[in-house]
Amino acid sequence: MQLKRRRLHRMLLGLTLAFALCWLPIHILEILNCSKLLPQAFFEEHYYSLTTVRTIAHALSYFNSCLNPFLYALFNRIFFTKSS
Repeated sequence: MQLKRRRLHRMLLGLTLAFALCWLPIHILEILNCSKLLPQAFFEEHYYSLTTVRTIAHALSYFNSCLNPFLYALFNRIFFTKSS
């Protein structure tokens, strides 16, 4: 029972970390944009760089959805034993 619980905790931690790492960049960009912590001149001066960063951040957030099935398969050993 302890082994199952440890595996479950490891899977949940892995999924949570993957979610946080994939979605954190887009949320940081949105917070900076909405809170007006940076002056408007900064956004105008670095428009192309920020557009590239925003595109990568969006792609990373979508990548999280692609990553989830692989993480479930990686952390869940029953998946491998039943499919063989």
